[in-house]
Amino acid sequence: MVDYNKKCNVNKNIVFYNNFNTKKIKESILNALIEIVNELYESNNISTYEKYLVPLKNLRDDTHLIYLAEYLKKINCKTIIKESNYIDKVYLNDFSQFYVRCFPHYKKTCSRLHFFNLEITEDDFYDNYLLGKNLQEHYLGFSIIKPLPFFLGRTCVKPYFDPNNNSTFFIQQKYEVNLCGKPLHINSLIFHDKDKATAACSTVALWICFQMTSHLFKNHLPLLSPLEITKLASKSTTSPNRLIPNKSLTTLQVVSIIKELNLELEQRKARNKDIFSFIYAYIHYKIPIILLIERYKNNRRIGHAVIVSGIIFNNYQENKFLKGKIKLKAHFINELLIHDDKIGPYIKVTLEMKENSYNHYYTIHIGNNEYKINNIIVPVYHKIRVALEDILYNKFFIEINNLFNEIFSQNSKNNKNIVSTIMWDIFLTDINEFKKDIANLNIDTQLKKSILISPYPKYLWRAIMYNYKKDKIIPIFEFQVDATDLPKSIFIYKSFFYGKYNIFFKLGYTVEGLKNKKYTDLVEKIKDRLIKPIKN
Repeated sequence: MVDYNKKCNVNKNIVFYNNFNTKKIKESILNALIEIVNELYESNNISTYEKYLVPLKNLRDDTHLIYLAEYLKKINCKTIIKESNYIDKVYLNDFSQFYVRCFPHYKKTCSRLHFFNLEITEDDFYDNYLLGKNLQEHYLGFSIIKPLPFFLGRTCVKPYFDPNNNSTFFIQQKYEVNLCGKPLHINSLIFHDKDKATAACSTVALWICFQMTSHLFKNHLPLLSPLEITKLASKSTTSPNRLIPNKSLTTLQVVSIIKELNLELEQRKARNKDIFSFIYAYIHYKIPIILLIERYKNNRRIGHAVIVSGIIFNNYQENKFLKGKIKLKAHFINELLIHDDKIGPYIKVTLEMKENSYNHYYTIHIGNNEYKINNIIVPVYHKIRVALEDILYNKFFIEINNLFNEIFSQNSKNNKNIVSTIMWDIFLTDINEFKKDIANLNIDTQLKKSILISPYPKYLWRAIMYNYKKDKIIPIFEFQVDATDLPKSIFIYKSFFYGKYNIFFKLGYTVEGLKNKKYTDLVEKIKDRLIKPIKN
C-alpha cells in the first residue's frame, strides 16, 4: 500500500503530498518529510564539492522529524504543499555571512511546507482554491526546510490546545504568509532548530524570545538571524572561546545580548524561590521565559536552554508549589509547555520540587531526561521598573491579604455560601490588554465605563483576588500597580470590586464588624483608590 500520493506541476515548484495512509498516518507523514529533506539536501550536490558535504544522518531516527510527524497527526494534517526554491530571509542572512564562504556548495534557497487539515489535490488547488475558495480555515501552519544537516528552520504550527480552555495558557501571535498569492496566517509561537555552526540552543532561545518582545515592546527588530544574535555576544563581553562556529553561550553573554537590543531583564536563580509565580506573572503577558537548565551524563555537565511557551493548571485541585501563607494562582501550575530546539514546539514537561540538606530545587523532565532548573531569564522593556517581588513582599499587600482573610473568615461563619479561602492572581500587562479585558468583564456597566475612561500607565500589574472552592473561582476585588513607577511609590494605583461584592463588601461597613481595628487606615487608603461608577 502506498503511504501517500505525491504530485507536482510542470515546473516542479509546487508539490502536493496527500492521501496519507489512514492506518499509518504518522508513518506516512514522516516518510513524506524524509523525502522532502533528502531531496533538498541532495540538491547541494550539483557542485564538484559534493564529497565535502556533511552527510545527513538516518532521518528516520531524527527527533525533529518524528516529533513534527506526531504533531501533524495530532492536529489532523491531511495535505502538505511544498514550495521549492523559497527565499527565507532568516536563512539568507546566515547564508550570506557564513555558508556562502564554506568550501562545499550549499544552496541559498529552501523549501517551505504548508500544512492543511483538508485533502487538497493539485486539481483542487488550481481549479478551486487558487483564485476562489477560502484556504484559511484549513491552514495549520508552515515550516522552512533548509539545505543543511540542521535542516529545520522557521516553523509555525497550530497549537493543539483549546484556546478557550481555562486550564491551559500558551503564547501565540499572528504570523502572515503567502502561498501563490493566497494570503494565509497562523497564530502560534515560532520555533527554530539550533544550527551547530552558527547558533547553539541559547541563541535559538533568544531568537524565539525576540520574536515576541519585538511585537510587544516595538523597540527592536524581530528579524535578526540566529547568526546575528550570536555575534551580538562579542560586543560587550569577552570570552577565550570562539563564537563562530558556536557551541554555547554563557549566562553573561545571554544577558549582554538582551541588553544590546535595548531590553532589561528580570533574572532569578531557581533556589529557595517561588519560581512558578515568577514564570506565570510574565508569561501571562506573552513574554517567553528562558530557562537555563542542566543535567549530568557520565559525570559530565550538559547545559541547555529552552523557552517556556505556556503553562497548564491542575484545575485548582492540588496546590503543589505553595510557598508562604499567600495563595497564588501560579501555585496550581501542573505542567509547563516549552519550545526545545532539540525536539520541537509546545512540548509538555512535568515539574518536580526536590529537597536536599541545604535547600530545595526544581526539575523538569524532557523525554527520559531530568534537567535541573538553574536560571530563569525574562527580557522586559526598560520602562517596566516594578518587579513581581516588589508586590508580593510589600507590607501593604500582605496587610491587604490579611484584611480580606479576616473578612471572609467572619462572613463564612454567618453564610454557608461564602468560602473563607482566597487566592490572588498577579500578572504583568499593558493598558491595551487591560482595557480590552475590562470591556469583556461581567461587571456593572457604569463601573466598566468609569474604568475604560480612566487614565492608566502603559504597563501595569494586575492583582485579582478570588474566592475559590475546588475548581470554582469567583473574582472579588482587584487593584492595579503602576509598573513604570518606582517600587517604593504609592502601592495601589486604582482598584475596584467585582459584581455584587461591590455592595456586599463595602469596606467601611465590613471593617466595623472586625474585631481587629488595625485595618482602619488600610481601608481608608483602599477606598481612596476605588474607581467609582459613573452616575447617570
